[in-house]
Amino acid sequence: LRNLPKIIKNVDKSIKEKYFKYIDPVVLFQSKEDNKVRNFKFTNWRNKLDVVESVLCYFNLYDNDVIYSSILPQCIIFTLDNFYKVRSVSAKVLANLISYLYNTNYNKEKLVTLLKTFAFSKKFHNRISFIKMCKVLLMNYALYKEIVFDILNEVSNDKNVSVRISCAKMLSKIIKNDKCPCYNDKGILNMCHRLKKSNIKSINDILNDIILVIDNDESIDTGNELKVFKGEMTYITEEFKIDIDSLQNYLPILVNYRNLCAHEDICYNNRTQISIENTKYHNLL
Repeated sequence: LRNLPKIIKNVDKSIKEKYFKYIDPVVLFQSKEDNKVRNFKFTNWRNKLDVVESVLCYFNLYDNDVIYSSILPQCIIFTLDNFYKVRSVSAKVLANLISYLYNTNYNKEKLVTLLKTFAFSKKFHNRISFIKMCKVLLMNYALYKEIVFDILNEVSNDKNVSVRISCAKMLSKIIKNDKCPCYNDKGILNMCHRLKKSNIKSINDILNDIILVIDNDESIDTGNELKVFKGEMTYITEEFKIDIDSLQNYLPILVNYRNLCAHEDICYNNRTQISIENTKYHNLL
């Protein structure tokens, strides 16, 4: 599996697909006696992790249609596994594939359908898998705004308390991660605010170290360094003559490139997927 990308990198397209039999979990873990897959769920979980993690090494060597029709279904099998660790890693791998397909302008309706299949599944574990996928999906701001937000917003209202708790944990980590372009997104903050208002102790314990100023009337003050002060926001918008919505679009980009400069990364070789309207500074350039 580790050497598979090197092997298939330079072979013809028609030959590449033949290698699926070496990475298909159904083939890898089938019973040798009766050629059935009944032993798959009892297979060593570390072996399964090796298989699913290897996907990130070779998936981009295939066309988007092949990724969607052949590689994604294999990853979905692992999200249904009995072992928590396998399900968790598989969800993140699946999210990486979805993000890649979105960035390469693959059929968005298919991606929405796939995400909704997890998010609104009757099975509890599938809804949890969707939340784990969001940890990766929210790193892609354009994908979040266009597709993920509406779905995640509904999942945050799930009837199952455990799903809402998982959602609160995920959102808390996103908000505290200033490298994530969604960390101060108004939609994310509103979801946290709504979850906290449910007065469920477990959720309150998760979100009690976050300061949010959601609108002009309500705020949650609990002592975290994350602060969004409406007074400062008003001052900035008046000083630079921009509206609040534009400022909220600029901040993730400014924070991202500030971090790039601070950590000595190459700014001129970095691209953002967030789009903003031209300003007078763009005209000066």
